[in-house]
Amino acid sequence: MLNETKLKEMLEGNQNLKEYFDSISEEQKKLLVSELSNLEKDSVLGLSKEETKWLREITGVYGEPTELKDIVKRERAKVREQYKNGDINSSEQYQMNKKIEKTRKPSYFGNRVRVHFFEREIKETKEEISKTKKATYEKLDALGIAKTEVPSYIMAHTDDELTETFGNHSYECLVNEAALVFPKNRLKVKANMETDSEYIPFYITEDYLQPRTYNALYNKETKAADTLGDLLYMSDEELMEVRGFGAKSLEDINKFKDLLSEKYPETMEEIEHEKTKVRK
Repeated sequence: MLNETKLKEMLEGNQNLKEYFDSISEEQKKLLVSELSNLEKDSVLGLSKEETKWLREITGVYGEPTELKDIVKRERAKVREQYKNGDINSSEQYQMNKKIEKTRKPSYFGNRVRVHFFEREIKETKEEISKTKKATYEKLDALGIAKTEVPSYIMAHTDDELTETFGNHSYECLVNEAALVFPKNRLKVKANMETDSEYIPFYITEDYLQPRTYNALYNKETKAADTLGDLLYMSDEELMEVRGFGAKSLEDINKFKDLLSEKYPETMEEIEHEKTKVRK
């Protein structure tokens, strides 16, 4: 009976496969052992029939593990015999040998199986996201909120309020920083935040601002604005004090703020009100 310990012992002679086995998660190890042990399946883990057979031989599923070099030597002999018998032509012989030779590469099987796991995880993630989106939109329908009203709804509520409504951050599928849609509590200055996930990074403004404006506020030396909240809470006077920031840049920032005010008037009014209180 093949198990993780036995498979690991069998891989001792193949360092690259052993390193690959050690690098994958416990869940993936179990799947690898399960798939290789199921001899009813000719093809497993995204490998072809021949590759599956070779991997099973290398890992000793049929008995004692076989060295990959011995498998390659044997398979090349088979191809040579086919050519001698006239079953294949020289071009087909070349292509078949080329395919066999690929397995000589140290990371060949590891990479092929890793790709399989990666694609599987992507598929599962997409399915999970799809389920979450469906449940979230069902909740929106129950609340009587149309899809066109979602951005304003998100911007008018905090993370805690949205979690209370949708549960366990399932509303995150509605958040899109690139489209300037996010919970309103993330529009605070970075100094007031406890974790990086609580604020919107300044770099999302790159598509909305002129390069000169963006670079003046967000460069390695100063980083006058590290978050979107930093920018929104800065007064015109504070902006004008930033090195490289001039009248045209201020005009650029005001256009961006007008865009936000047009999309989310209540949120921007709250920010202006808070700024006034701070100045007093």
